[in-house]
Amino acid sequence: MNKVAENCYSYKNNQVTNFYKYGAEELGLGYGRSDKTHSFYYKDKKIGEAKGLRALSTSKTAFIICRDKFKTEKLLHSLNVPTLNSELFYENQKNEAYEYIKNNNINPIVLKPLSLAGGKGIELDIHPENFSAAWDRSIEKQKELGVKEPCCAIQPFVDGYDVRIAITEGFFSAALLRVPGHVIGDGKSTIRTLIEDKNEIRRKSLYFKKFLYEFNSGLNHKLEAQGYTLDSVLNLDEILFFSDLGNLTAGAESVDITHLVSKEMIDIALKATAAIPGLYTAGVDILTNDFTSKVGYVSEVNTNANHQVHHLPYKGEVQKPYRDIILGLLIKYKVEKGISLNRDERLRVKQMNTLNKYRAGYYEMMYKNSSFK
Repeated sequence: MNKVAENCYSYKNNQVTNFYKYGAEELGLGYGRSDKTHSFYYKDKKIGEAKGLRALSTSKTAFIICRDKFKTEKLLHSLNVPTLNSELFYENQKNEAYEYIKNNNINPIVLKPLSLAGGKGIELDIHPENFSAAWDRSIEKQKELGVKEPCCAIQPFVDGYDVRIAITEGFFSAALLRVPGHVIGDGKSTIRTLIEDKNEIRRKSLYFKKFLYEFNSGLNHKLEAQGYTLDSVLNLDEILFFSDLGNLTAGAESVDITHLVSKEMIDIALKATAAIPGLYTAGVDILTNDFTSKVGYVSEVNTNANHQVHHLPYKGEVQKPYRDIILGLLIKYKVEKGISLNRDERLRVKQMNTLNKYRAGYYEMMYKNSSFK
């Protein structure tokens, strides 16, 4: 994918806003907007709404569950959806957290704050030797950002790929690979020049110019840990990562892999969505050693997923989850009213039925394990 040219998005050549509006128009539907609420119409009949990033088919229960990453993971784990099986420790449990990683021999680990997004406060590749400093940095970042009860989930570190899969109204829409910031050597340019060249490409994009790489102490520290400085020259085709985070706000590069991701990985995302009561549209984050394989671990389920990352990938084909959300609402309306579906809509219904089948199975599992029998 490094040989694939970067996409450049602008108001003139690419649509970078109003995804719902253009999605409705593409499907031949009516569209209206009031404040942050988007409404969609089929032959003047309202078929559904979306508010901001969230489809209004998403229940309050789903929103509450997914807001707590740890509880979400425990729910998924109890239903046999593959997760990282984290343990949660609060600020005053630093010693207990240290004993946990030492006694359970889970090295390396990840420290992940419960209430922050965008990669803030996450510490990667942590061992008993560097645990204390990493813990203090994460807790301090949480306090700095106003978290009332700072805490960290401890997870096994998966050295592989960070994949975001968009499920829209019950069917698979898109998959994206999020690659941490990196440069590739040409045998003559310094690391500083290679990063500056990447920033120059990003400045030309209305979207990615917001996420330029900064020359700061964090970057210098990351380079020094690998035996480099900004003035080092990389060998031809040598790859150097100067970030560990797969978040676009931290400078990661998004690569569309919709047509490459395995069916099994898509199925994991469908199961994760089905496991959350009242959830039909989500961004499911999966960690895996190989996104074409059958094995992956759900790290997060997002009800307010920023689907524009699929509409605006750094590299690869443009996908359209916002349009697909509207398409899902249209399909549900047609089924309810007995209106015939076209071939594409019928194929989507099959996946929607698969999600509902998984959900029914999970409800049965929860009922058998509850006291309400």
